Amino acid sequence: MKSFLPPGDLDRVRLSGYCGWQTAETSGRSRISTQTGLKPEYQQVVMRALLAPPLVDRTEEQALLAGLAQEVCEGSGRVVLIEGEAGIGKSRLMAEAIAQADGLRQHWWGAAEADDDRPFAALADALGCRRTAVGPAQREIAAMLTGDGASDGGSPRSTDAPELQFRLVEAFVDLVENLLRSAVPGVLVLDDLHWADEGTLVALRQIGRRLRALPLLVIGAYRPLPAAGALDRTIASLRTSGAASISLGPLDGTAVADLARQLHGAPPGDSLLYALDGAAGNPLFVVELARAALAEGAVEVVADRAELRSPGLPPTFRALIRHRVQDLPAEAVDVLRVAAVLGSSFSVADLCIVLDRRAVQLLGPLGHCVDDGLLRDDGDALAFRHDLIRDAIRQDLSGDLERELHRDIGRALATAEGPTLRAAHHLVRGARPGDNDAVGWLYEAARQAAAAAPVLALGLLDRALDLSQPDDPVRVAILIERARALLWAGRLSEGRELAERLLAAGGGPDVAALHETLATAFFLEGRLAEVVDQLERASADPSLPASGRAFRLAEASLGHVVAGDLERAIAQAEEARGAGSVLGDDGAQCLALCTLALVAHIRGDATRALELAEQAVLLFGMEGSAAARYAPHFFQGLILLSTDRVDDAAKAFAIGRQQCELSGNFATLPIHHLGAGLQMLLAGEWDDAVAEIEVGLAVSEELGTRVAVVALLALRALIAIERGEMDVARRAVADADAEIARSGLQFGIDWLTWARALLVEDDDASGAFQVLYNGWQFYEAVGALWSCTVLGPDLVRIAIATGNPDVASSVAARITALSASFRTDTARGTALRCQGLIDDDGDTLLASVAAYRTGRRPYDLALAREDAAVALAHRERRTEAATLAGEALNEYDRLSATRDVARATARFRAVGLRLGRRGPQRRAAVGWDSLTPSERDVSHLVAEGLTNREIGQRLFVSPRTVETHVGHVFGKLGLTSRSALAAEVAARANA
Repeated sequence: MKSFLPPGDLDRVRLSGYCGWQTAETSGRSRISTQTGLKPEYQQVVMRALLAPPLVDRTEEQALLAGLAQEVCEGSGRVVLIEGEAGIGKSRLMAEAIAQADGLRQHWWGAAEADDDRPFAALADALGCRRTAVGPAQREIAAMLTGDGASDGGSPRSTDAPELQFRLVEAFVDLVENLLRSAVPGVLVLDDLHWADEGTLVALRQIGRRLRALPLLVIGAYRPLPAAGALDRTIASLRTSGAASISLGPLDGTAVADLARQLHGAPPGDSLLYALDGAAGNPLFVVELARAALAEGAVEVVADRAELRSPGLPPTFRALIRHRVQDLPAEAVDVLRVAAVLGSSFSVADLCIVLDRRAVQLLGPLGHCVDDGLLRDDGDALAFRHDLIRDAIRQDLSGDLERELHRDIGRALATAEGPTLRAAHHLVRGARPGDNDAVGWLYEAARQAAAAAPVLALGLLDRALDLSQPDDPVRVAILIERARALLWAGRLSEGRELAERLLAAGGGPDVAALHETLATAFFLEGRLAEVVDQLERASADPSLPASGRAFRLAEASLGHVVAGDLERAIAQAEEARGAGSVLGDDGAQCLALCTLALVAHIRGDATRALELAEQAVLLFGMEGSAAARYAPHFFQGLILLSTDRVDDAAKAFAIGRQQCELSGNFATLPIHHLGAGLQMLLAGEWDDAVAEIEVGLAVSEELGTRVAVVALLALRALIAIERGEMDVARRAVADADAEIARSGLQFGIDWLTWARALLVEDDDASGAFQVLYNGWQFYEAVGALWSCTVLGPDLVRIAIATGNPDVASSVAARITALSASFRTDTARGTALRCQGLIDDDGDTLLASVAAYRTGRRPYDLALAREDAAVALAHRERRTEAATLAGEALNEYDRLSATRDVARATARFRAVGLRLGRRGPQRRAAVGWDSLTPSERDVSHLVAEGLTNREIGQRLFVSPRTVETHVGHVFGKLGLTSRSALAAEVAARANA
């Protein structure tokens, strides 16, 4: 295994690669030098070539890598993918590139070794993530990988597994960014990606995409195996993001002859060239053939040509390795064969357990294998010098013998250590049907692996099912765990259908677990109505503890809110709250209070809603709270927004995000980005809102949860519509409609209704009226009065324009009544605006403007100014009208709301308002002046050398939001690296 490579340790890299040679001190050197039969003048040349075989016929590839390395040294991040068969020289090419790139002063090298079932193994090895690491970040990652960093298993959090993988990926991204914080260029090499687990590939995609602005060269190498979904997705994703590609083919005849010349110290003669034909252009075989020939003294130099003394060398690589193994003592051969089954790399301790021998008894056999160049010392383990050597040794074992060896190894490791992944790997390949111990070990190993490696867990569970007897009761538990693992692996429909089949068959003794699994599936799919049904069924299970029942009732009550059944939501929340109080269950009480607060908010009682929300937050425990995934701070933030406490709402959303990150409740991250996006939209910070929305959608995709997607898409559509980005808006609305068609009612459908109406208004005002009025009637019928305030102003405006004055009047009256309940300046301004539109009363609309001025919603204020300007112009109050019109247009310009500018300008002209020449109509699209205040703040902190996480902590936003801002800044300034941005900031400061 190519383990952590400290900066500057290039000697080891130079001597690794397709040949993996030992250092010059290897004892095998004397054996070769004494048996070559070569004249003394050739021996030194030959020995040097064998210890560090040359790289031939890769000039173009080396030039490409050198160019990429130069770009990285200049500050830009680059990714390159290298494809080629085993032994073709991928590792050798990478090693040579690193050795020659003097500017790449940090090096991390890891390999996804064959049969290595440790999640994130390649990255963890490359970056030194082990329990004994010096760096705290590496130790923390190691703890998470071994389970010490997982969440409290007693909390009924249905999204632990995808959250842990997400958390690990974020930790790896942060670690790499911190390693590069000093702007010292580095290279991260991940070899043998064809064996990599899904987590490693996800992390590679994120590092390659998100750290492109840092001086990092990422090199990934893989064999051209049959299509593997995760690897194919990774390759496609990285290439889409600009990764370069290298495909290594076999060496041609000239290159093979050149390599042989350097290995043998003389040009190959006809006999040697004939033998080299069997190499098929693979440099590894050329090197191994040279090693074997020289070790046996089978080469002589005649007339300055290297010739074979006899034509007896093996014609294939496998035969060549078999030929070499035959020369070992019998005891060493036996140890080597067991080691080949044990893995590509292995510890001596494991070998002692499997062979039931002491380390001292293995000194001789292992020493022979190392001396002969079959094994190499890999720091804390021994490893086969190349996987092809290991494969050749394994192929000499009969299939039945190899299975028995796997079985013995698995049982020995499981007996010594318990149901570890290492033991499970061998049991999968060697256990026999009916082996109850193996079934139990595989099941437990799968449960341990599911959080960080659900795909791996699925393989273990499937094997456990194959080995178990049809009537074994443990099969039900295995199938339930399999349903969960399918969910975590992103195969939602398969997991849900399996759970449904198990329930239909009776469910076994743990029916509640199946209902909870189904609730999780529906939650991840965004099918919230079905979540409620499954939670209620789970709560009815008499075997469920009272605390579990209270919490599930609270969960169900929140689902009823989204489904529109507010009365049932209140009843269940009150029951759960009471039971939670008796039991001392803070989680149940917290979630019940969230439901009651949300219902009060929806019904217009903002004061009561805020009291309940604050009580819920006080009960919320940051660590281990079962209510964490339901985001009480999100509900508090929503209610604070409705009471015009915009800054306090921003703090609530940020605190909620930080707490869910600290506690590992990542499933709620999209909800907090949604809250932040809504707050910024209302506060008139639209560019920042778009950044939060983009992050929320990206995180939703990575976590596989759809619960906030409709609302995020609706907000994106609303901003796009006002900015005249109709194609963006149509895509967002279509995607949101597809989500609803697939999953049913979702949070945010009121905003989607609003966006859908505005999208068609310009071409079909009557159609827009019908969309809004239908939505209004639905929300009024279910008592969702807050949603009515969202739709009300535009419904009144469009109702008047389409000749529906009765509807406009009834809606305005309802909005006026609601404003008395909300008792905020914004609510009062909305009511005055609606009434002023009906009466075309400039004074009423002026009062609306005055109310909005203190309500902290600049876009709503601009709309009120526009309406007031038109009404005043009708009454010849042109000076007041012109002032208001100019203020409205200036705000639209600041927001880049081109649709509003066009509409308002047309309305002003229609009433005779001529505003003459105005200042700059829009903020610049490119250059420093195009940056938003947030983007400028981020730019200055980047110039200070802060990482994304440190910038996020300084600005009270997420690191992902910082990444998005940096990406927008690069686009506007035409930059590609953080170092270039720092230079730009410095130049402006010195100008």
